[in-house]
Amino acid sequence: VEGIELDFSAPAASWDLFRREEARDNIPLLTELVGKIASMVRSGQEGRHTVGAKVFPTEEMNLDRGLDVRTWLSQGLLDFVVPSVFYYPKTLDTDLPLDWIVEAADPHDTAVYGYLNSYSRDRQYATTDMFRAAAANYLDRGVDGLYTSFLPWPLGHEQRALLTELGDPESLRNSNKHYLLRIRDDDADEVGADHAALPLEVPLGHPGKLREIPFYISDDVEKEAKRVRRVVLRLNIAEHLTSDRLTLMLNGRSLEDERCLRSPRPGQGPYGGQWLEFDLTEVRPCQGHNILGISLDERTPELAVGVTVSEVEIIIEYGWYPSMLNAPSKE
Repeated sequence: VEGIELDFSAPAASWDLFRREEARDNIPLLTELVGKIASMVRSGQEGRHTVGAKVFPTEEMNLDRGLDVRTWLSQGLLDFVVPSVFYYPKTLDTDLPLDWIVEAADPHDTAVYGYLNSYSRDRQYATTDMFRAAAANYLDRGVDGLYTSFLPWPLGHEQRALLTELGDPESLRNSNKHYLLRIRDDDADEVGADHAALPLEVPLGHPGKLREIPFYISDDVEKEAKRVRRVVLRLNIAEHLTSDRLTLMLNGRSLEDERCLRSPRPGQGPYGGQWLEFDLTEVRPCQGHNILGISLDERTPELAVGVTVSEVEIIIEYGWYPSMLNAPSKE
């Protein structure tokens, strides 16, 4: 054994080490314990061994359980740290709030690994394009490596190819990606993971007052425009009717003139809502942080309720050849 990993974000630890109302008072106790474990592991006769920890993705979630991760890092107690949420459910999250822990770990030479859960929605395994999106986002935000588990076993050709690709950040840069935005659910609420913007209720009667959905993408669509074949924005909107008047803005620019295809929500009746699929050609997301804004401006008088944005996806496809008739000549 070359080291140990302390897993604070998986059951039973994630069900609280202390009573929630007493957790912050017990921060020094848990910091002392981590320090003793680190000292013991590193003092072995066979040389210095590695100490790492899985912790929660936000600083508040950690502090609410007595985990003062920032102090552990400043005291040099950890060699690596993995922000993750184990069980709500094991859904791949392309937009974990990692910035605080990357910033805190950097001065102390502690590695931060981005954790890739293995499922998409409805307990289906995430596709390679979904893994690429999450991995590229984490690397773009400054993690030192990637960490995953619960892939189909035994590993087949697809899983081995995926792991090989994840080990080559350069190959991710111009590869197809499928970004899934995190959705809150009962399990997320139970562990206090409130960083997800979805589902988002959009009330009626506030024209132009946008409800915002933040998201992050690693792709520099503008710089790589010659290679980008398609940029697609997909929204699953419950209770939405074709006659509704919506305002949709991406980083302050209207999507009014972008091509929009509609389809029914699977398993829903004709009035249960719609998927909207925008083929973005003029208004596209930027590399880094983005804001999608939506308002419900008008609908039939018989419906005096709002709509709910249930899911948001961004799909970016690259081609082998330039996305134009005549490629520019080389100077």
